Amino acid sequence: MGSKEKRDFYSHVEACSGMLKCYSSRTLCAEPNGKYEVSVHYNELEIYHFLSGDLFFSFEGRRIPVHDGDMIVIANNMLHKPIIQSVCDYQRERIIFKKDIFKQLSASGLELYRVLAKQKILICSREIVEGHRLDRMFSEIQRCCGECTAYGDFCALISLFSFLIKAEQHSMKADQPSLEDQPRQNGKVLAIAKYIDENLSEDLSYRVIAQKFFLSEKNLYKLFKKETGFTLSDYINERRIIMAQSLMNAGASAGDAAIQVGYKEYSVFYRNFKKRAGLAPTEYHHFK
Repeated sequence: MGSKEKRDFYSHVEACSGMLKCYSSRTLCAEPNGKYEVSVHYNELEIYHFLSGDLFFSFEGRRIPVHDGDMIVIANNMLHKPIIQSVCDYQRERIIFKKDIFKQLSASGLELYRVLAKQKILICSREIVEGHRLDRMFSEIQRCCGECTAYGDFCALISLFSFLIKAEQHSMKADQPSLEDQPRQNGKVLAIAKYIDENLSEDLSYRVIAQKFFLSEKNLYKLFKKETGFTLSDYINERRIIMAQSLMNAGASAGDAAIQVGYKEYSVFYRNFKKRAGLAPTEYHHFK
C-alpha cells in the first residue's frame, strides 16, 4: 500500500436505486493543489459538510470562505472545487443526488429544484447549521441510506427534501456583502471569469486573454489556477459545455449549440461533451 492510500479514508452508501449517495472522506496531510473531488456535476446536486481543514471553496471563479462545521449546497452544472491552502487534516461528508430525484414529489419537487437551480449555491455557516439542526438532518439522511431498504430509501428522500427546504430558508446567499467583498479574492480573476462567460463563442486562447488583461501567458496561467483551482483551459471548456446544455434546453440542436459556444469542429465538442457530461449530446435530456 502506497503512502497516498495510508493517508486517505473513504466510504459511501447509496439509496433510492443509486439516485442518492452519501460519502464520508478524510485525507490526512491533504496538500495544496491536490485533487480531492469532482469539479462539476452535470446531472447531480451536492451537499458538503466540512468537518475540518484549511481551505476555501472555489465556486464559479469566486472564492467562498468555509470553516469547520459549515455546509454548502450546490446546484448541478456549477463549477466548484475545494482548494486546500496548507497541509491539513481534511475531513468532509457529502451527499450527492441526481436531479431526477425531484420528480419523486411531482410538481412540488420540480419547484424545489427550480429554486435551488436559481440560487445556484446555499451557504450555511456552522451557527446556521447548529441553530437549525441541519447537522442532525444530514445525519438522518445518512442513517436512512445505510438501512438499504425500501422504507429507508423513502425516509432518506423525505429527510433530504426537508433538509433542502430548511437550508434554502436560512442560508446566506452568495451575493451577500459579507461574502462578496473577500480581501483575498483577486479582482482581475473575477473580471477574466466574467469576460469568458460573456464571450464563449469567441477566441479564448491564452494569448488573447493575456493581451486583453495585460498579463503574460505564464502569469495568466498561475494567477487563474491559484485563485480558482482550475486551469484556464479547463474552466473555459466546462463553461462551454454548461452553456451548450442551456442552449439545448432552450431548443437548439447539438450542432447549433456547439457553434454558439465556440467549437469550430463538432467532433471536438462531441468528445468534450461526452467526457464531461457522461453522455453524447444527442442523448442529453433535461427537465425544466
